[in-house]
Amino acid sequence: MNQYIIIFLAIVVVSIAVLSIVIPQLTYYKSLPEFSLAYDLKKSLEENGEFHTNLVLYVYSTPALLKINDIDVEIRITYIVFRVKNSPMVSNLNELYNVWGNQTHAGIVSAIEIKDNGYILTIKYINSTNIKTYKISLADTGKIVKKIAIRNGVIRFRDKAYRINGYRIIEIREIKLNG
Repeated sequence: MNQYIIIFLAIVVVSIAVLSIVIPQLTYYKSLPEFSLAYDLKKSLEENGEFHTNLVLYVYSTPALLKINDIDVEIRITYIVFRVKNSPMVSNLNELYNVWGNQTHAGIVSAIEIKDNGYILTIKYINSTNIKTYKISLADTGKIVKKIAIRNGVIRFRDKAYRINGYRIIEIREIKLNG
């Protein structure tokens, strides 16, 4: 009889130990946001230039190379990342703000924005320091990082190319992301 009580108590103790480890993981997973929050973040940045949340956002920038004919200009690619329940594998650099996901994390990755009025061609990119924050805002200070005059040429960024026919003044401008 005593051996049954000891076995029963051992099972109860092991069950409590296992549950105390598993339950916090389950509740943490349930509290993670959906992938659709990345689209909300993109929309908020495009419309308002800011985003607030009770979720931790990890922001970091990596160097990238922008080639204008034979001129190399170092710019930055900025990531705004947060954990999600699940997300599809998404990675494109077609716009200034691009939705990004890698199954466990999602967010925004920046690229460049090109606007050409026939005389001045403006290239904008986002730069930031590495931060952990709950709110972000963009400051388009109009700071010109580099100004170049060219006649005919190609702008290359990652796997994209933009052809220029005729004379252009190219202004490369930085948008600062603040936490």
